[in-house]
Amino acid sequence: MIVPLAALIHVERRSGAPGARDKVDCWYWHSVFYERYEKSVDTTAMADFRAVTSWILGRGGKPSWLPGSVPPGMDFKTVVDRKSALYSGVLNLIALAGARNLVYGSPRGSSLQIDHLFPKGRSKPWATHPWMESVLNATLLDESTNKAKGKKDPSDFYHADVLPGHGKTGASVRDTFGSHLISPAAESSFAHGSSGAPNSVAIFEDFIREREKDVLAEIAKKLSC
Repeated sequence: MIVPLAALIHVERRSGAPGARDKVDCWYWHSVFYERYEKSVDTTAMADFRAVTSWILGRGGKPSWLPGSVPPGMDFKTVVDRKSALYSGVLNLIALAGARNLVYGSPRGSSLQIDHLFPKGRSKPWATHPWMESVLNATLLDESTNKAKGKKDPSDFYHADVLPGHGKTGASVRDTFGSHLISPAAESSFAHGSSGAPNSVAIFEDFIREREKDVLAEIAKKLSC
């Protein structure tokens, strides 16, 4: 996908056509979330380059395989392969949203790690849940934040690190969580995520379901082109 992307960016820059970048973006996000490059890469790349170039230059209309909507039945709870287009696509959305430092709310550093939000550990009641490795339980963290989080329960991390850290900087906790595509409802589940709670697994599941809504809403924005 890198080759057609580079080629289309070149066309976009040389054309100077109004809305050309938006058309390249439209193709890119559809390619990611419709997984157009999972098979027959060379054939798809050539066909895409010709069709999108024609669209950019005004010689043809929008390709029919850019429907402008989220693929039906999309389920990120089972997306666990970090090398897949869907997993990478969600992380790209998080990066674009800001992925601010979860402890202080400051801009993220340059060295980022992918890690669980609900940590994996033998003592955690959600550790063997099928959604544990889902991209919905992952985000981008700088090294210092990841060390602070460690294997702490989300509730402990939230109250012992996140709230005091934001209190020091004056940053908005809500804005910080929003920059990780975590809505108020998902944030509430995170803040109550304790391994000692009798409904700890249900809280984890609520977090995953709510975050999926946030991710799908962001995807819908990218595909509405």
